[in-house]
Amino acid sequence: MGEPLQSVDDLMSALYPIARRMAARQLGAQAGVSLQPTELVGDVYIRLKQSDPELSLTQPHFMSLLARVLRQVAADHWRHKGRQKRAGLAVADAITQLMDPSGSLTSLVRLDQLLEQLEGVDKSAADIACLRIFGGMTGEEIAEQMEIGTATVTRKWKMASAWLKHELGR
Repeated sequence: MGEPLQSVDDLMSALYPIARRMAARQLGAQAGVSLQPTELVGDVYIRLKQSDPELSLTQPHFMSLLARVLRQVAADHWRHKGRQKRAGLAVADAITQLMDPSGSLTSLVRLDQLLEQLEGVDKSAADIACLRIFGGMTGEEIAEQMEIGTATVTRKWKMASAWLKHELGR
């Protein structure tokens, strides 16, 4: 049948190294960001537990939720700290800079907003974009975590990146 449901506690314990790597990727090159990967993962865990203490998920759903909440916590931190340096990105450089954590924090906050919009257009494409951009995962890793084919990941990523470029160009 499907993958078994597991508690957030069990999933976080089993997948903590991946969660921490995703957080480190997100925070790694941000100059002046005081938040550490362990703190970011801790904040994500607290948000997940506060949302529903008895929450049980499959591993692929947890990874998708983890990437989304990681994105939200990081964006909230940047908004709170007021570390926004410049508005907007050149369309040609948008996805490259967004994939690179050294890009503008304003751009990353804007990306957070756009990914929320993309969820309404195509949730799986938004999940793939989150895992790729915020988690630093490869197409193969995303396919494995989401239990879908690499061709589907590639197709959805192309759609998501084109949509993001278009929206960033507005």
